[in-house]
Parts: sequence; C-alpha cells; structure tokens
Amino acid sequence: MGEPIRQTFADARRERLVARAIEKQIPRYILSQTPPFHPTDFHMSWIDEKANLCYMGDLEIKWFKHSSNEKAVFNFNKLQNIMLLPPRKEPIHKICFRYDDGLLIIPAELLADQKPYWFTRRDTQERDLVVVVDKSELMTSNRSRWLDVIVNERSY
Repeated sequence: MGEPIRQTFADARRERLVARAIEKQIPRYILSQTPPFHPTDFHMSWIDEKANLCYMGDLEIKWFKHSSNEKAVFNFNKLQNIMLLPPRKEPIHKICFRYDDGLLIIPAELLADQKPYWFTRRDTQERDLVVVVDKSELMTSNRSRWLDVIVNERSY
C-alpha cells in the first residue's frame, strides 16, 4: 500500500509561492494555510467594501512542471475529498494549477463530472484514479481564471 498522504518540504514551499503570487495578483484575496491533514492547502477569504473578511471557500494547489498547452491529471480521490467539504454550494472550493506559463484557478466542480481512469505513476508505480486537466476545455467556463504570472522555485 502507498503512502496515505505525501507532503514534502518542497511541496509546502511551492504552495506558499503560488499563494503569494495569487495574493499579489488579486490583493483582496487572503489565503490562510490549513492545518496538516486537511483536504486542501488554504482557506480563501476576501475583504469586502466594509473591510469585513468573507470566507470564499478552500483552495487546493497543484504544481505542474509543464506548459498549460499540455494535458495533465489530477487525483480523483483528492477531488472527491474537496467536493465533500462543507459548504457544498456557496462558497465554492477551487483548485489552482501552476503551469510553467501561468496559473489557472477553477471551481473544483468543473472537474467533478469527468469520468476517472486508472493512471500509474512513473516514479513509484502507484496506481491512482485520475481526471484529465485540459486548460483549453476548462477556460470555456466563465468561472475559470487565468493569471499571467510565472511562479518558479525562486519566485517571490
């Protein structure tokens, strides 16, 4: 059996780099890191006109090491856990995909209708159910957001 949760120092650092980039691009957003073993990486809030802090939902960050022109996979079990988090309608939980050429932020529900398939990891030979992440298809939704910001290991 594989590891139930794999989180390295490098993963946590990458998540913080992406979070800082999002907060810099969208200053009204405030991302607060979640505790260990929480299904997502951050709680998202924003500051309204009256300076109140309003919860927007949770955010999961996935670091891809390629261009947004290439399709990728996202773990179906992780997606299920995000979709089960309360509240289920509003606010909306999101996933941020970091690509070499920018950031794509989508509502998690955009992936929820996809049929998962078995995928074998090259590094561990571990089999997982995954769904396809295709930027060109996901950008057809008016609820998807593309940020033209490059985040790399030496960012911010």
